[in-house]
Amino acid sequence: MKKIFVSVVAILVTGLAVQAQQQGLYSNFLLNSYVFNPAIAGVEDHMDLKTSFRRQWLDLPGSPTTMYASLHGAVNQRDLNKEELGSLPMRGASTIKFKNVAPMKIRHGVGGFFLNDQAGLINHNLISLGYSIHLPLSHKYYLAIGANLGAHIFNLNNPNLRDQGDDAFAGSQRFGTLPDAQFGFYLYSDRLQIGLSGTQLVANRMSFAANNKSVSYNNLTRHFYGTFSYRISLDPDFDLLPVAIARYTDNSPLSIEAGGKIRYRNTFWAGGTYRIGDAATGMVGLSLYRFLDLSYAFDFTTTQVQKSSIGTHEIVLGLRFNNKKPNSSLKVW
Repeated sequence: MKKIFVSVVAILVTGLAVQAQQQGLYSNFLLNSYVFNPAIAGVEDHMDLKTSFRRQWLDLPGSPTTMYASLHGAVNQRDLNKEELGSLPMRGASTIKFKNVAPMKIRHGVGGFFLNDQAGLINHNLISLGYSIHLPLSHKYYLAIGANLGAHIFNLNNPNLRDQGDDAFAGSQRFGTLPDAQFGFYLYSDRLQIGLSGTQLVANRMSFAANNKSVSYNNLTRHFYGTFSYRISLDPDFDLLPVAIARYTDNSPLSIEAGGKIRYRNTFWAGGTYRIGDAATGMVGLSLYRFLDLSYAFDFTTTQVQKSSIGTHEIVLGLRFNNKKPNSSLKVW
């Protein structure tokens, strides 16, 4: 019974600290953004594989652990990776080659991800697949519109719960499969990215005591996100990237996080953000050999949870397949 109490308290503390969010927070939200905005699929000119591990509030029993793997990319990668060259005839035998302006054409993206989230006694899996279309607004700007469809699977990890006499856990150990839907917009260029998205749009009703009429149902609440970033070239070696994200769920306050990154020679970067009323984050990362991305983030908790936890770790590993362009062409970093 003591273990159950500790785990339930951890779940309640989790809900309060993240302002009633039922989905995981991500410190490096730009690199993790496909899991909450399906319009991201196909933004880059290659297939993008990312895996992430986040352990929140170390040393706190029952604290959330989130892992995911995602894969997405442009359908017409082969055409996108071609370097379009023209020639300007000159007097004599020589010519001068120059790069043409990229043609305005509709692009398409596909992708999917698997996510596992463990908080206390509850294990949550999400499988999602989707499609995006990228509409050219000009030679520089595209508007992407995307949607994902998937399924939630919830489980209780302790097989002895039904013997403890707690009506809240008197039902099946596995709740079952619930449908999921996500929708998003993404306005982007080689410098500016603005995203708007919604997740858990079906807003399913659920309870682990479905056979017990005395226990009320809960809803999977809708989550809404807004993201912003803008790349500023300081000189040939350094880029500055101001970033921000706003998170909102039904019947809970707006969560705002903002900060920035600085990148050296398109390879190494470091930065930080502040999540109002929750945590400050420090981040470092690198991009190597046109195919590898690695980042690490650490959250310094500013709430009362800091008395029981030393902080939060998050690692993101990314692989880029069929990438023919240098790191300087990355739109998301």
